Amino acid sequence: MSRTLAIALACLALAACKDSTKYTVVTVNPRPSVHGPTQLKITLADESTSQTDNLSLDGRSLPATFSVSSTAGASGDYTISIDATDETGALVARGASTATFGDAEASVMLDGADFVVNTNFAMNQLLTQNFVAAGFQAAATTDNHFTITYREDCDSPCNMFGRRFDATGLPLASTLAAGTNGFSVSTELTSFFTSPAVAASGTSTVALWNFDDDTTSTQGIACRSIDANGASPGSQIAIAADVSSQVVSAAPLSNGNFAVTWTAFLTPVDVIRAAVIKPDCSIVSTPVSVSPAAMSAFASTVSTNGPSTIYGYKIGTAYHVRIANPVNTFTTSDGILLTPAAGDDIVAVRFAPLGTGWLAAVRLDQASNTTGPGRIEYYKVSSTGALMGSPTVVTMNAGSDFD
Repeated sequence: MSRTLAIALACLALAACKDSTKYTVVTVNPRPSVHGPTQLKITLADESTSQTDNLSLDGRSLPATFSVSSTAGASGDYTISIDATDETGALVARGASTATFGDAEASVMLDGADFVVNTNFAMNQLLTQNFVAAGFQAAATTDNHFTITYREDCDSPCNMFGRRFDATGLPLASTLAAGTNGFSVSTELTSFFTSPAVAASGTSTVALWNFDDDTTSTQGIACRSIDANGASPGSQIAIAADVSSQVVSAAPLSNGNFAVTWTAFLTPVDVIRAAVIKPDCSIVSTPVSVSPAAMSAFASTVSTNGPSTIYGYKIGTAYHVRIANPVNTFTTSDGILLTPAAGDDIVAVRFAPLGTGWLAAVRLDQASNTTGPGRIEYYKVSSTGALMGSPTVVTMNAGSDFD
């Protein structure tokens, strides 16, 4: 197969482009999250050959068109892959589609690529180093804005940071930043062991983290409220003073408050703790222990659905849950949700509202074989914390190694 790229954005104005036996006119459309493309790297490929060329947008904005020409008699399907880069050469969008020789028209939709979260370059930053905490560092408000929290990658002392974005991934101006950059969420330094979390309800956002203040020799759970303008009415607030606090998880309640959970060392074992806070971080219900006092528990998570809150945590090899109401009065006792089959290890569980209950996504590894395949399954869970039916396999291709 032989073909060339006709590098011409005005191809539709050319009479020759209307001859579909020779030309296919390709339209490139962007998602709203695509920002600042200046050049398109276009690759055409069939089963045996490929060709790549670059198309400068020369100041034009998307959508744009170009033409694909082929020799007489070319037939079959081919792929059109496009990488869009900005003026610095960084990838900002990517898309691909399939066309057939002889088609008069084809189209490619570009999806936005990664965007910069951390803008504080005094030190490196990261979301978290704790695998149990993965997934708690982003939250969206009802005005379609979202906040991402992160911390410095440091030995100690460390700051907590945040940055706000609109629905298309463009950074928002925040009062705390005096612009669109990231801003410091913490007002007191913490340690490298800290993991951030964030949750949103309405247009209010709360950022939380387990703090370890060397200056005051205090530990616990800290909270800072952030409003719709990226402002905070005050400094960070300690909502708990639990020793050796670990990974924090938070979820919005139907009344606008938030359910928060974490792991704390309460002699002689780790205990799952929880509290309900208002959008200004003030306490509605004082911290309570969720898990049994005599059994060491960890890997806590929380999700809400209407008036019900589900707390999840791991004790030994089994995964436990407990249900509470909006003021954190428990409506069920501690109970086992899942016991892994022989050879399996439950690594992490996440809940999402489904019907009147939840969907539980479960990551499983091979307990004694780090090179064997792991898997992800999901289960339906009732409003009382009971399994409903059999699991559905999401993937059998997850790894079993720590990463």
